[in-house]
Amino acid sequence: MELIEKVKQDGLVVDGGMGSMLISRGLKGGECAEKWNIDRPEVIQEIHQAYFDAGADVATANTFGASSLKLEKMGIKEGVEIINTEAVKHAKAAAKPGQYVAGDLGSVGEMFSPMGSMTVERAKDLYVHQAQIIEAAGVDLFLIETKINLERSL
Repeated sequence: MELIEKVKQDGLVVDGGMGSMLISRGLKGGECAEKWNIDRPEVIQEIHQAYFDAGADVATANTFGASSLKLEKMGIKEGVEIINTEAVKHAKAAAKPGQYVAGDLGSVGEMFSPMGSMTVERAKDLYVHQAQIIEAAGVDLFLIETKINLERSL
């Protein structure tokens, strides 16, 4: 069934938190959860599989904090392309027919002025860049979450 038909007919059950699941498997404070896409891919796939097995229709790829700026601030040397592409790959590996993968876009890693130095143009560029990578990796939909500035939530 196509995604839109599934939504119209039954709605979608989306998975739960990735971060809390990673913490339960050993992620430490200050550690980059998205780096586990490369360092601990088996854990990422196990989490997606557990959510699908529990009845989720959608697995959210581990891309929430994988904007190029956030990764740079965390000192991650692997490219934004690799981390985002691997995240989608792991979620898709757990999906069966009729199950979907969402690309997750969180904050870009900097507050807008006057609290920070982020500009609207820079935020758009960061979101577009990450979304293009995630789309090319094959997501079925996007989940945009945890926005704290409704006037400038891009």
